[in-house]
Amino acid sequence: MVSRLHAQLGAEKTRQLLKDELMDDELNEVCRIIELHDQRVLTEETIYIKI
Repeated sequence: MVSRLHAQLGAEKTRQLLKDELMDDELNEVCRIIELHDQRVLTEETIYIKI
């Protein structure tokens, strides 16, 4: 539970920090990667998550 909360807070902070730096689709992808960074089994992995 703690790591999930950590990932969510990290994604929210990232969204705030980068909202004026990235296009919406890029920002959404970055935040998704952060939200899922501690999950090992994903059904729709992007190449960035695999890396």
